[in-house]
Amino acid sequence: MKRFLISPNKNQYKANMHSHTTCSDGKMTPEQHKEAYKAKGYSVYAFSDHDKIVDHSDLRDPDFLPLLAAELAVGERSDRHPNHKVCFHFNIIPRDLQNYEKIEIKNFDFSVDNINKLIKDIKDKNYFVVANHPNWTLFTEDEYAALQGFDGFELYNCITANFGGALSFTHEIYLHLLRKGVRIYPIGADDCHSHRLPLSHPLNDSFGGFTYILADKLEYGDIINALDKGDCYCSSGPQIKEAYIDGNTVKIKTSDARRITILSETRKTYCLPAKKGETVNEFTCEIDRKLTGNFILIHVEDNSGQHAMTRAFYKGEDY
Repeated sequence: MKRFLISPNKNQYKANMHSHTTCSDGKMTPEQHKEAYKAKGYSVYAFSDHDKIVDHSDLRDPDFLPLLAAELAVGERSDRHPNHKVCFHFNIIPRDLQNYEKIEIKNFDFSVDNINKLIKDIKDKNYFVVANHPNWTLFTEDEYAALQGFDGFELYNCITANFGGALSFTHEIYLHLLRKGVRIYPIGADDCHSHRLPLSHPLNDSFGGFTYILADKLEYGDIINALDKGDCYCSSGPQIKEAYIDGNTVKIKTSDARRITILSETRKTYCLPAKKGETVNEFTCEIDRKLTGNFILIHVEDNSGQHAMTRAFYKGEDY
């Protein structure tokens, strides 16, 4: 029976899930953010200013949905890196637009156990929680694997890719967590502050990373429900238009790519590379479920070196 992993029957709403405006340390106003991102085809926008949720519902229009959000941070100076904080930053998004509790962090004793307690408290208050820019935090892979309860993971963060001393895509950390049994969804975001370079500059911190959210309607509840179900994927360029599995057959349709790959829990991969100077946009293959372990996921790379990656699709649930 055909099971859609990426359904062509859903709208794909382009979202920036991490931003900073003049409400905290960003340079552009919320109104300027809306204008700039709408012009680039974005429909969903999380206004995640530092340590506070600011309601920008007044910016709502039929083609643009602001999400309530905030970025919270906890950290300490560490012997590992005496000149830099080892820290944990995360975005919180209320699931209920009308009814949510304020979150404050006071007198926080930095440890993985206490971060887990904090995440649980925030989740109990009905928030969607995303772990931000994992390379920049200086957490180790095993420390991330010990965290519990967060929903999303910033697989791509534009500002740290351009200025934060981190590689652009955190594929290896993400796969490490999945293989440790941590079930999380990949998020792409800008973390834009717009205070370094003009929007037209290729190293500006805007328009670099985004999340495609698959939903029927551009409504707050529909978008949150899609995020909760993992009906989303991370991208810095390519689009995955359709993916399904039927028995052992997987079929994937994408925008023009130089490589389409199916990764798994094990070393087993299935790959369709393009010939030099050409592109591919459809991949059909037969997978061996005995060799793929508990999950598969899809990775796409285009000719400009940009990537897209889905969540893990698990045996017995999705494939």
